[in-house]
Amino acid sequence: MPPKAQGKRLTKENIESHSEALSRRSIDDGPGPMPQTTNAQMRRVSKWEPRLSQDRRFSTVSRTSISGTSQTTKPGIPLRYENTFKTDPDKKFESFKVKNIMHQTLKEWLSGVEYSPNVRKLTTGLTDEIKKRVKALGFPRYKYVITVTITQDAKQSMQMVSRCMWNKDTDNFAEAVYRTADVHAVATVYACYFE
Repeated sequence: MPPKAQGKRLTKENIESHSEALSRRSIDDGPGPMPQTTNAQMRRVSKWEPRLSQDRRFSTVSRTSISGTSQTTKPGIPLRYENTFKTDPDKKFESFKVKNIMHQTLKEWLSGVEYSPNVRKLTTGLTDEIKKRVKALGFPRYKYVITVTITQDAKQSMQMVSRCMWNKDTDNFAEAVYRTADVHAVATVYACYFE
């Protein structure tokens, strides 16, 4: 710590007198290099130093920093956008278009197929294909739940029921049934609008 006699301390009075001297000097000297605004002998007063006199005050210079206000993003970090809070879709889910796509997909995949108890891969592939084709229709902000049920058609009776809690104004569903001599398939798409 430098001795007290070596230089001025950074106090309000010293800063004001220093800035007045700089402004007078810059007006008198005219254009040129900017003068140094701080003196090497001036320093900030620490609140942990003992107070030597009553006229000595704490530094009023402060610096504020807020993290996360930078507009630049680091590579690899995805941008997150604020919610728009749109309660109505721009383009509503049209079940008749989806029903046609689902029926066409079931027909392509199941024509000429014989029933086998191991239909897990077939149903998984069908749900993925239907989801891909429905997303291609471009209903923005809709989430889809797709189920495909394949059973053997042995002239038996079968009933399927589903219940959902949703908004009747924006959410909807589509269902398609495909039947061959040996296979009975039911595909359902539930479309829920994501607000």
